[in-house]
Amino acid sequence: VYTRSGDTDSVCHSLVSFEGVEVHARAPDGRLIATMETADPAASTRLYESIERTAGVVSVALVYQHNEAFQE
Repeated sequence: VYTRSGDTDSVCHSLVSFEGVEVHARAPDGRLIATMETADPAASTRLYESIERTAGVVSVALVYQHNEAFQE
């Protein structure tokens, strides 16, 4: 997640308010490393789009995605 200069703290706070999102690292230039865990691919898409619309976010880059079917 790329943030505007000066908005990194508020973006971090916003991101962790989303269910399933964790912020793992942040760089001095405003880049964040975050993970998100959802129930299905459609929920992942909705969450990704919500993160993109978060105030202070410049862009989001999906680096890795993994889905597996839930088995009972």
